[in-house]
Amino acid sequence: MKKNIVLLFLIIMCINIISKEVIRIKWNDFEFVNKVLKETDIAGQKRFHFVDIVADEGQINTLISHGIAFEKVTRPSAKASFLSLDSIYNWMDNLHSAYPLITDIDTIGYTNVYGYPLKILKINGANPLVQEANQNGFLLMGCHHAREWQTASLPMFWADSILNTYASDLQIQDLIDSTFIIVFPVVNPDGYYYSIEFDDNWRKNRTLRNSVYGVDLNRNYPGSCFGEPLADWGFIANSATTHYPSSYVYCGPYPASEIEVRAVQDLIKTYNFKITISLHSYAEAIIWPWGSVLYGAPDSLLLEYVGTNMANRMRKQDGVSVYDAYQSVGLYPTSGDSDDWIYGYAKFILGKTILPFTYEVDVSFNNATPIQLDSLYRRVYPGILYGAFYTDSLSGTAIDVPLEPLLSFSTDTLKWSTENGENASSFDVYTYKNPFTICDSMNNILLFNSDNFEKVFLSGATNDTIYHAIDIASGTGILQSIHKFLPNSTDSIKVKVDYDLEFNYDKAFIEVSENNLEYTIIDTINGILNGSSSGWEELSFSLNEYAGKEIFIRIRTIYDGNTFGSGLYIDDIEPIQVFDTFFVLVDDITDSMLLIEAIYDNNYFAVIPNIFNRQTWLSDREQYALTAINENYISCVIEKGFIKLKFKTTSMENTFVIYKKINNKYEKVACVSDNEWIDKNPINGKNEYQVKFFQSDNYVEEKHIQIFYSDISEILSLNNSFLTMDLLNNKLEKLRTNYRIDIYDKSGRSIEYVKSPGIYFLKEKESDIKYKIMIME
Repeated sequence: MKKNIVLLFLIIMCINIISKEVIRIKWNDFEFVNKVLKETDIAGQKRFHFVDIVADEGQINTLISHGIAFEKVTRPSAKASFLSLDSIYNWMDNLHSAYPLITDIDTIGYTNVYGYPLKILKINGANPLVQEANQNGFLLMGCHHAREWQTASLPMFWADSILNTYASDLQIQDLIDSTFIIVFPVVNPDGYYYSIEFDDNWRKNRTLRNSVYGVDLNRNYPGSCFGEPLADWGFIANSATTHYPSSYVYCGPYPASEIEVRAVQDLIKTYNFKITISLHSYAEAIIWPWGSVLYGAPDSLLLEYVGTNMANRMRKQDGVSVYDAYQSVGLYPTSGDSDDWIYGYAKFILGKTILPFTYEVDVSFNNATPIQLDSLYRRVYPGILYGAFYTDSLSGTAIDVPLEPLLSFSTDTLKWSTENGENASSFDVYTYKNPFTICDSMNNILLFNSDNFEKVFLSGATNDTIYHAIDIASGTGILQSIHKFLPNSTDSIKVKVDYDLEFNYDKAFIEVSENNLEYTIIDTINGILNGSSSGWEELSFSLNEYAGKEIFIRIRTIYDGNTFGSGLYIDDIEPIQVFDTFFVLVDDITDSMLLIEAIYDNNYFAVIPNIFNRQTWLSDREQYALTAINENYISCVIEKGFIKLKFKTTSMENTFVIYKKINNKYEKVACVSDNEWIDKNPINGKNEYQVKFFQSDNYVEEKHIQIFYSDISEILSLNNSFLTMDLLNNKLEKLRTNYRIDIYDKSGRSIEYVKSPGIYFLKEKESDIKYKIMIME
């Protein structure tokens, strides 16, 4: 029996070890490679020059068949240069023994395969056991990816260095005394051990599920937590993320499924960190959020400032050039990485700011000589040290986001305060009357915020109408309840589904959220749809865990853009919260209280802050140009990043129906009475809306609203910077905004300005001279 178990283990090992090698492709070919490969394991890169990927024989043959040129990267074995996992843990123990008064060793969990401890080294001159309330925190992590061996020993070199100079260097002494430092050198000990011992290309951890090993830990974090579906866990921006378990970039079966990821989450929730650094290899670059979307984070300027200063203190392998520094989406778009989750969770859930950075160190991941390693440590050390020092400089420099207001009543007065004490510029107050729940048997799309879902007719469904995730070739679909629901212990989510999804690649999830920012799969076994159903199935999920908590309900689809079936069909969702009436009672109120009239007694209320509220900060980076064809009935404005339509008619018998053009036909998206506001989420791409005006249920007139979108985030990120004429022309020639752009030469002299749209300029200027731009409304 024992022999059979050993034989089975060896068979599984052989199945999971597929011959792979590192190949180098040209930078300009990378986008196409992402399209022809279902998953791409990116080893490293030199920006604008090449991308190295780890590929198996089948992937290499695919590239050959598509005429993609590549070269194999020679990597001589250098295992003797690197420390074993036990040696790194011994190093931690020895440092604690040498500096027992200012260090502590803690174990924050154990891996579920080999049982290795997840060990951290805590450093603080006042009390290394407990972080004091007035102390800022600094977190240094290494080895999320198993094969990136130098990222495990590099944090230990840094910790050893500052501890060795504690007694002799007053600046280091002040840093250690005032800052609570945690060093987590090996986030992925199982994977690190396995990679060194058996497979130097191995990237994931070693969790075993269905005879397949491993999850890419840096794809397993729960997303960016700011209400953007493209930044949620599991979204497939390109082939660098997949739901295919055998892939090296497998994101896991559900968010934070891995013990190693949950250990990092616990650190973020427990300690007051201001700066975090996660070490990876390789690209000789420093990157920061967002890594999932093109536009910048609220603190993009601050992140760029700190990241650039870090990079300027670090030398590349050539000993001369400094590290590159840029937003991490510029490396390649991903979802589920540690930096985006740390930043978004802290900003929008905790209401504080943590600046997370990833260091992509070195020019390979595990073939350095001892001399090269020593040089690497010393070249990267100053950048890490700058980050640790900057923790005490962060207060007051970041953009603070007010969290959801807390409401209370006192003598007919509604009062509120934001949960984290941050002020908003103003608030909108909504009122709701007579709540009740329904089964959405009529599939009323107006009860949902939807993206890439349509209402279709299908025989066999209730009333022959259902929801269908329309973008079956790629992307994500969202069907999310507009209103929160307050369940009791006996309530359940019920939904009928019929689906045909590519097995192990395309998935659908039944999710809930208390804040509409951080969603959780209701049942990580039955709440995930994969493969094909045998006709219509009714699913039911207990809400006992959420009894007494207000929740949103969401259905989300993920498609990878390759082989696909007919997709997901949905019918009869319940419970869906509805109200007899709901509307904005007061908008843009700057006070924190409101006298409630008697007619609103027994109503429900919601108060929404109007600055940096999960999406409205995007208004600084996304602009729209709207044209109302006939303003006798309707006007269009932009406020805080949202499209708002206001109706000018006064008769309460009037009704307006709003349609959105989808696949060359108009789909109803809203139905409102006079003088109501329609808030639409920021729209990507060119969209057309149709407005039909009714009076006493009789059709009167039809109006069209054309909405054109221009993404100027890339331009704004270049504001006040120098760039060449060719690059400037390339960035601005398709811009459609109401911005004026002023161009300055290096001496600060204004040489030209232009007003969009239609920007073609500097044709007579010299291409090799860099010009400064200033963008103003």
